[in-house]
Amino acid sequence: MVNKKGNANYYKRVFAKPQVYKGIEFRSTLERDFAMFLDGKLVVYKGKKYLHKPIKWEYESKVFQLLPQREWVDRTERDKTLKRLVRNKKHTLQEVHYTPDFFLPEHKLIIEVKGLMFDNPLFHLRLRLFKHLYPKCAIWVVRHHEEFNNIDEILQNIQIKEE
Repeated sequence: MVNKKGNANYYKRVFAKPQVYKGIEFRSTLERDFAMFLDGKLVVYKGKKYLHKPIKWEYESKVFQLLPQREWVDRTERDKTLKRLVRNKKHTLQEVHYTPDFFLPEHKLIIEVKGLMFDNPLFHLRLRLFKHLYPKCAIWVVRHHEEFNNIDEILQNIQIKEE
């Protein structure tokens, strides 16, 4: 399906609406609803109700380094704009970090709330790098409200792994 702008993937784009809860600006309604759910508040979405006992959480409190900053020098490189050889051109690769959405300190669980942005290939690359570099960290990705009900099962599995 191609839209009038000629971009085949345009119709898949989702523009999340930032939401504020407890003075924290969340990037989407799903993130805000998940925070309310963790606080033990009733969340109603499309006629379904989600409620859980309160769980201590932190929002974007952890930052993990996935790739350090690197610099390298190309001995010779053809510059397309200058149309000549450039010697000893310096390049820099910026650091790559990953900041998960939620952290449950009592359970040592990281939770990423993605919603429809789950299909983003950059997210999957960061997630694979994170799992490779930090294999002992437990992570759960929430894609929609219906998964809120899986939290008890996830927390039970985390406790079994630690023993």
